[in-house]
Amino acid sequence: MNPNLIKEEYPTSEIDETLLIKRLSELDKKLEKLVSLYLDDSLSVDFLNVKKEEIEVERKGIENKLLDNESNKPELKQSEAIDILNSLKSSVLKLDYEKQKNLVRKLIKKITMKDDEMALEWRFTV
Repeated sequence: MNPNLIKEEYPTSEIDETLLIKRLSELDKKLEKLVSLYLDDSLSVDFLNVKKEEIEVERKGIENKLLDNESNKPELKQSEAIDILNSLKSSVLKLDYEKQKNLVRKLIKKITMKDDEMALEWRFTV
């Protein structure tokens, strides 16, 4: 395995979590204001429920995006994978079986075999 084959890290199209978290905070404040206005008899219960539902739908969507983003993050950074490979003193083929197995488990998340195909899912972004 050649560590030079791992591409350098480039910014990806990941969502900006800080903006989403900030938006969640804004939605909480908005809901608090609506409840305050309702308690002051400035809003009807029907209007409050409609706005509350809109806020909850948006909030649920943001929470789902945050969860999806978290589950799609690689387990290893590319630099960590390179460090693992650079730490090898010799060829992978010259390592004993246990060390080979540990190396494979550190770098590869999943191997899928189909007929004449083999697909690897790495623990880092390639």
